[in-house]
Amino acid sequence: MQYIKRLLKFITDIGIDGNYPLTDKFRIRFVNGLHFLIAIILLIGITHWVVLDKRPFTYIELFCLSLSLIGLLLNKIKRYNASMVLFYLYCNFLVVYNIEFYPDEIAGYVYYFPFAMVLGINNLSVIRSKWSYIWLFVSFVIFVVVIFFDISHWLPSSWIVSFTDAEIEWVRNFNIAIAGLCVVFFTYFYMWLSDLQTREIKMYVDKEKKLQQQLLHSLNQKDILLSEVHHRVKNNLAILNSIVNMKINNHSKDTVESILLSLQNRIYNMGLIHHLLYTHENIDNISVHEFAKQVIHSTLKHYDFNGVSIVENFDDIGNIKAGALIPYGIILNEIVSNAIMYAFTHHSNPSLNINMYQHSDEIVLHIKDNGWGIQSPNTEGLGIELIKMLTEQINGKVEFYNDNGLNVKVIVPVHELADSISK
Repeated sequence: MQYIKRLLKFITDIGIDGNYPLTDKFRIRFVNGLHFLIAIILLIGITHWVVLDKRPFTYIELFCLSLSLIGLLLNKIKRYNASMVLFYLYCNFLVVYNIEFYPDEIAGYVYYFPFAMVLGINNLSVIRSKWSYIWLFVSFVIFVVVIFFDISHWLPSSWIVSFTDAEIEWVRNFNIAIAGLCVVFFTYFYMWLSDLQTREIKMYVDKEKKLQQQLLHSLNQKDILLSEVHHRVKNNLAILNSIVNMKINNHSKDTVESILLSLQNRIYNMGLIHHLLYTHENIDNISVHEFAKQVIHSTLKHYDFNGVSIVENFDDIGNIKAGALIPYGIILNEIVSNAIMYAFTHHSNPSLNINMYQHSDEIVLHIKDNGWGIQSPNTEGLGIELIKMLTEQINGKVEFYNDNGLNVKVIVPVHELADSISK
């Protein structure tokens, strides 16, 4: 049974591409199936006529068998309407053939099935144009004509086949069996096709539901993102205000140009963090370590500092909280940019060693450079003050110490930084 289903699937899928609409798939499969079923019936009939040595019947049914195979070929090359028209034509020819060529005693057992095929293909066709109804009307007219009018005298005499009483009895019984077989074939095919199409419709509906859920999720994310814009802008303005206050308090040490350049650099850094944030399709699914990598490498790229040797070791910690994205991103940016601007000045082989890991209920970021270090963390400039301030915003702590270069450890509680922790 499984092999029969596979064969039917192979036959009915002739000419179908994966991106076809469901209605087109149904129509093509139905036509393919009808071509195939009639081909089987005709093949049985041809064998029968060869045994009985009735050559006209053999040739006629062989001709119709060829047309059914051509119909499958037309679907293969995507000439679907031509295939349906061909089916319509040879089915009507079979109606005439069954009624006019057979002896009167046996004609009635076979004519209805091809006509039922014509009726089915027209009713199930998605082409609901006037031509569908015209074809159906013409089929009915042909049926009525051949039923009530004798046109056998128009046929060539060589086509007229005589039957003995024994042959008539045999053909009658054979046609009864064929009619029953047709019903079985068509019923099985219809049930199989209906089941296949029901499953495909369910898959299509499930896919549409999934897409709808993704769309709703995306819209919810956008709503969340928009609701946080005001809060984030307010925080960023507060950060900029703090930076300005820091510079004002230390104005005696800096020129106006250095103050403006420092402010310009911090504003760019904040813009960089926002850019990295908004280029993510899903703000609920940004891992801490991937975000940290992007910030670090984007900062190096901005300063066009390609000569830094970087050693990275990031544990898969989890997804970063939306509220921690901006402060944590600026902390990373400040540490790396300060190393580039101050630690690596006149350094021939600059290097950064970056480690991120979870220790107990804390996430530790340890960045070490091989620069000149600092004289005192308590008297350093704006960068260190900004790192301290932002670390306090997320309830963390920061350590600065010299050990063959500057070491910076930013320690943040897990619940402040990550939504979920990978086990």
